[in-house]
Amino acid sequence: MFKNWSLNAKLLSAFGAVVVGVIILASVGYFALEQVVTNYRHVAEVNLANAMALGELRMAQKDIVIHIATLVGSKNSLQEASDITQLVAKADEQRTAAGNKYLSIPFVDGEEALWNTTESTYKKFLETTEKMLALSRTTKEEDYATRDKMWDHEYKEARASSVKAMNDLIVFQSAEAKKWSDIAGKTANKSVYAIVVASSIIALLSLCIAILFSRALSKSLTLLSDKISMSSKETQAASEQLSAASQQASSGATESAAALEETVASVEELSSMVRQNADNSSQAASLANSSSKIAEKGE
Repeated sequence: MFKNWSLNAKLLSAFGAVVVGVIILASVGYFALEQVVTNYRHVAEVNLANAMALGELRMAQKDIVIHIATLVGSKNSLQEASDITQLVAKADEQRTAAGNKYLSIPFVDGEEALWNTTESTYKKFLETTEKMLALSRTTKEEDYATRDKMWDHEYKEARASSVKAMNDLIVFQSAEAKKWSDIAGKTANKSVYAIVVASSIIALLSLCIAILFSRALSKSLTLLSDKISMSSKETQAASEQLSAASQQASSGATESAAALEETVASVEELSSMVRQNADNSSQAASLANSSSKIAEKGE
């Protein structure tokens, strides 16, 4: 069917095939890039956001521990205890704000249980902290001793449990971030592979179309050249025939002219003979008349 197409149709079809190939390649690239961006967006908007919120949670809890540590082993004044209480309250507010940020992102499978454990252990840690602050505000020696003893045992255990729960949640989030980063990386690799394959296929198809088109064009040009050559030969043959006919006509005209000249010469010769005969007749008539007159005289 392609052989019967006109040159214009072949040009349009080749151009259309190239345009379709470019559209396909652009579509493959777009959807592949969109998938990669979606995966990396999850890492940035979910995993990174959770990691930052957990960092704020851990920093707020660390600040609470530091504030409480300044009281341990000292006979603080009531004002010092009040200042530390305010600092602890501020750190707790910061932790609450960080917790709200963390909760603004939906949980994934297994995350909610870890968060609940983190919150329950922190609640126990905060209760122990408040007990130590209360003991610090009495300014009594026995309360200072109880507070310091609590630091080494009860507070240490509550802090360790809260830190462990926090670390478990951080490990979980790190694993989630790694999982999504790996997915994004694999998607990017697949996208590159898909683009390379699509580009190769389109390049191969374009090459095949170019070869077919060049062959068809070459054949069309060859046929056109053959037609032109044939027309040239036919024109040359017609010219030769016309020349021969012209020469033949010229020769015929020459022969006709020669024949005409011979006819004219014959007519002239005949006319001369006629004139001569007329003259002879006149002379004969004159002689006869003369003879007649002589005869008449002789009588």
